[in-house]
Amino acid sequence: MSSRGDMPLAASVDAFLPERIVLLVVDDDEAVLQVTRLILSRFRYKDRPLEILEAGSAAQAREVLALRPDIAVILLDVVMESDDAGLRLVEHIRNQLNNHHIRILLRTGQAGYAPERQVVQEYDINDYLVKSDATQSRLFLSLTAAIRSYSDILRAEELARRIAEAEHQRQLADQASLAKTDFLAHMSHEIRTPLNGVAGIVELLAETSLSAEQAELLRDLRYVSSALLDVVNDVLDVAKIEAGKLELEQSPFDPAALLIDCAHMFSLPASDNGD
Repeated sequence: MSSRGDMPLAASVDAFLPERIVLLVVDDDEAVLQVTRLILSRFRYKDRPLEILEAGSAAQAREVLALRPDIAVILLDVVMESDDAGLRLVEHIRNQLNNHHIRILLRTGQAGYAPERQVVQEYDINDYLVKSDATQSRLFLSLTAAIRSYSDILRAEELARRIAEAEHQRQLADQASLAKTDFLAHMSHEIRTPLNGVAGIVELLAETSLSAEQAELLRDLRYVSSALLDVVNDVLDVAKIEAGKLELEQSPFDPAALLIDCAHMFSLPASDNGD
């Protein structure tokens, strides 16, 4: 079966269950453990068998719970080493272990020690069974409902994990985008400064005595430096777009002059190639 991280959430809820569903049976009566083991050996949930763990006391159950965080359901006796050992174990699971996904089926042979209404209201359990009334059919129904609920919890936890991961990835993407925007703005600013210096030198040279060939080359240099400055400004515009600060401006332009600028830009490389 695929790992949960690779599993689409559109898949069956039961797809989040392991191949063998782990059940912990806690009871101090060995005969009860044997009968329970025999009955549940035939139990299947969506073709999945049980992996049955056993504990003869609440103390042993605590040790098992510490080693097996994958327990789906616990079938728990109330009266064991003390009259309320099972109830104390419920509090340990929910409050000390902070485990709220394991399903707890309370099973007692002495209902007087743990009245159903009081126990259901005061303890976070998922079902209450009296051993004398717990037929195989009743036990199977309770166990099926518990496993289904456990499966729902697994799916909900996976959904929450994926949402948190998606939010984390979005935050990383936002940070990367902001860093890129800052870099582009800084780079365009740093390049624009020396380019403006080049443009100033070109203008100063234009006021000196130049031969016809030098004047032509200077004119080409003016067009090229202006075009490069436009590229830098375009880079800055990209940064403004990503920052949501771009403001569009309408300005007239001369198509013929644009073509002349392009011709000047490529005239020197073309002449070097003999074109």
